[in-house]
Amino acid sequence: MKELLLTAPGKLAWQHAEEPVLTKIGALVRPLAVSTCDFDHLLYSGHSGLPLPLAIGHECVAEVLAIGSDVTSISVGDRVSVPLQVNCGICRQCRAGRSSSCEAVPWLSCFGLGLASGNWGGAMSDIVAVPYADAMLTNLPAELSTASATCLSCNMPDAYRCVAPQLARNPGAPVLIVAGAFDNIALYSAGIATALGASQVDVYGIHPSARDKVEAMGARVLLGQNEIAGNHYPIAVDASMDPEKLALAIHACEPAAELTLSTMYKAKSTPLPLMQMFEKCLSIATGQPDVRSSIKSVVQLLIAEQDKFALLIDEVQPWETASLAFATGQGKRVVMRD
Repeated sequence: MKELLLTAPGKLAWQHAEEPVLTKIGALVRPLAVSTCDFDHLLYSGHSGLPLPLAIGHECVAEVLAIGSDVTSISVGDRVSVPLQVNCGICRQCRAGRSSSCEAVPWLSCFGLGLASGNWGGAMSDIVAVPYADAMLTNLPAELSTASATCLSCNMPDAYRCVAPQLARNPGAPVLIVAGAFDNIALYSAGIATALGASQVDVYGIHPSARDKVEAMGARVLLGQNEIAGNHYPIAVDASMDPEKLALAIHACEPAAELTLSTMYKAKSTPLPLMQMFEKCLSIATGQPDVRSSIKSVVQLLIAEQDKFALLIDEVQPWETASLAFATGQGKRVVMRD
């Protein structure tokens, strides 16, 4: 089979690889569509810090080719969403809904991240092995288009955890989203927040090319720091990977606000205004999203708002031109088989 390898920053190539082996509790799937994620852009540019080469791609809709003898929830031929994270579904963390922290596999066990994650392979391959098929794979409703559903593997669940639980606790609250490195997350967060009834959704720091998408999501673009009111937002999202913007988001939070960090900070130590956070009684959440644990709620929201979130897809490209999609450096592109 063939897989798309990122061999060095800015260099992608199709290469032959051995076909994966089917296990009793696993499945073999054939990716039908793969979309680009913010982290793919970091990988391609060499800013992820992960070792290369690696098989790229982790946002995937696939067709089930084969299932192990112990698999009961899916069948050959099913169209499924493949989460980026590998999780067993039965350990203590998985049972508690923390599928990003599965105890059966090493931390960061994800598709498309190479040796740093356990080398599970990438979605831009002819065949992908899913080790825990019943726990991981989700059958997709017929009304969801294949291209739209690729975001279910990563971007949309990530954005969902940034605003949906918070709005459930604080209905109608205004939301601030600070963009930057993870502009896709910022856009999905904006769309989800408006769909769930936020009274005001402001986005700061988004790339100029994405400003029209912010407005299409029903949110407002803030162009300067002076437009961000201090102590104003009960809900905030940091998608910047920029310590200065993170500090700005903290300043904008009102007392007892909830701030979710979608991005990671690679430095050994990141400056934080801890006294200001203490004074505000600020709650901060960080880490990976629990993709598989939230999938049912996210699927229902995507069905309801499919036309809206389809606006975030910049382009649908043929499978053979995947290198061009991953080389764009920003935005969201979907690569599809014929």
